[in-house]
Amino acid sequence: MRTVQFKPWIGPEYEKTGIENLRILVLGESHYGDKGDEYENFTSEVIEEWAINKRLAFFTKIAKSVLRLSKEDYLSDEHRAQFWNSVSFYNYIQEFVGDGPRQRPSYDLWEKSRQAFVETINQMQPQVCLVFGYELWENLPSPENEINSNGYLTYVYDTGAGNKMFAGCVAHPSGGLSYSEAHPRITALINMAKLASQPTRMIADTFDSR
Repeated sequence: MRTVQFKPWIGPEYEKTGIENLRILVLGESHYGDKGDEYENFTSEVIEEWAINKRLAFFTKIAKSVLRLSKEDYLSDEHRAQFWNSVSFYNYIQEFVGDGPRQRPSYDLWEKSRQAFVETINQMQPQVCLVFGYELWENLPSPENEINSNGYLTYVYDTGAGNKMFAGCVAHPSGGLSYSEAHPRITALINMAKLASQPTRMIADTFDSR
């Protein structure tokens, strides 16, 4: 198969204003459907239909997590669309894992999708990668560096031209995602990327790295 089978969704404001002036990549795990029916715009069509035009709980939970809204806060259709138009979204696994939910990627699918992920982040140059799902997190390519701060583990990837992407993980939207737990993790990750974007500050001056 081609290395990148499902091209990422890239919102029209992703490179202009992003979220808090950062390019943020939302990383999901996989699509499901009939084998052989994969096509490159599948991800973008899913986002347009189920995240923007319709209100699928999976995508609304992601938006509320990143925007640090509580369960009681209502995210209007306008603000939901604005969010998805400001971020990028990419599913890591580059083939359908099955024809319905709750089917898990095989070891081979995890391995085959690594290079596509590296190529994607090098092309898109995100500053933050929000990983939704712990199994996905455990299967990411090894980063160039790791940072431990306030009990959070952050992966630091070199995306070329001296740029860095800071990746952190929260629970899957369908598997125990808690806003109260996700919000401080996402805030810490965003603040880390903001500090790194300041040329007069070194990330090592603020965080212990190993």
